[in-house]
Amino acid sequence: MNRFFLLFLPLLLFQMQSVSAQDSFEKQQLMNLHRLVNNYRTELKLGDMRLLQGLCDIAQVHAEDMASHRKGFSHDGFNDRVRQMQKRYNMRSYEAAENLFYTSSGANLAEQSLQAWIDSPGHHKNLKGNFKYSGIGIARDQAGGYYVVQLYLTD
Repeated sequence: MNRFFLLFLPLLLFQMQSVSAQDSFEKQQLMNLHRLVNNYRTELKLGDMRLLQGLCDIAQVHAEDMASHRKGFSHDGFNDRVRQMQKRYNMRSYEAAENLFYTSSGANLAEQSLQAWIDSPGHHKNLKGNFKYSGIGIARDQAGGYYVVQLYLTD
């Protein structure tokens, strides 16, 4: 039994390091995307959005659901996410929106996401919206593709 544990431990440690590295990459891309979006909004003379952990948590669940194929790549369930935001921040009056992005490669993930949203009229409208808060979730699927969710909220 001890021999099994000793053989299993290096594999477990390797898997834990891989997850940490992936989480680190995704966190780095999340922060980079938030910075790029605010820089873009500044160029348009719009206010910066504040990144809220609660919104990131909600966005992350949707990104993970799409990456694991529990849900398709879509805005399905957006109203449920809005209700979660509303409940978490005790808001009666609000405006909310959501942008999604998928790519088969993590290269320049933040830049790719922003450019795709700029190039899409509906997503671009969300980028330019009168929003004060943002939350971003990023998840990797088994094939190495990345799902990006950005939620927007104002009160």
